[in-house]
Amino acid sequence: MPTAIVETGNEIQLRMLLYENSGTSALQHIALYTNLHGKDRIDKSDTYVQYDKGKPITIVDKNGYLSDTKVSFVQRNNNVEWVFSLTFAKPMETSNIIVRAWDIDRNSRDAVFLDAIKVEQAESILVQSGQLESEPAAKLESDILEMDPEPLLSVSLLKQWSGYSEDSVSDEEFLKNLGLEGTKIPSWFKKSQVAKWVMDDIISQKELIDTLKFFEKNGILN
Repeated sequence: MPTAIVETGNEIQLRMLLYENSGTSALQHIALYTNLHGKDRIDKSDTYVQYDKGKPITIVDKNGYLSDTKVSFVQRNNNVEWVFSLTFAKPMETSNIIVRAWDIDRNSRDAVFLDAIKVEQAESILVQSGQLESEPAAKLESDILEMDPEPLLSVSLLKQWSGYSEDSVSDEEFLKNLGLEGTKIPSWFKKSQVAKWVMDDIISQKELIDTLKFFEKNGILN
């Protein structure tokens, strides 16, 4: 996955969809570790957020990277989507992210994302009062996206693109209908069943389109 560049002062959300055969109530522990580089293991992290069932959220932030942290979850049919909402107070070099979770039987799984995130200082602009005021472009874009009406795309078009219809459209046609420029959507993304998740309401249309917009912005659609 490409490195996500975020700015200080902007809340970002890191989402993890968990599949648990025994149901969501069986989840005992989940933690997100960052400020990890190269082949660093979890025990090298000094910046992490940890949830244990029945206990308050644990936040370890020895270098003061984080200014605000929240953990929540969304029920997705028989699965659960955990949402880590982070706001960074200062820049952080390109870092891996590792998410570790286990259930009541201590069945444990790690998800490792190499070079997942880099935090940069938010650019400031000079306002009339002469004071410096942070106005990050990413936040403005997020505000605009929240105004998009539902539905954002045709379900029949989604089925044609993802192979759930006798008719088909190319990646380029699909993107053009969404107002995006590109000729090729990564095959790994197309095979990830993301279209089925949208049709089953596991993720929203907006989440799919936001991801494609991220791909477009970072030159991944060509």
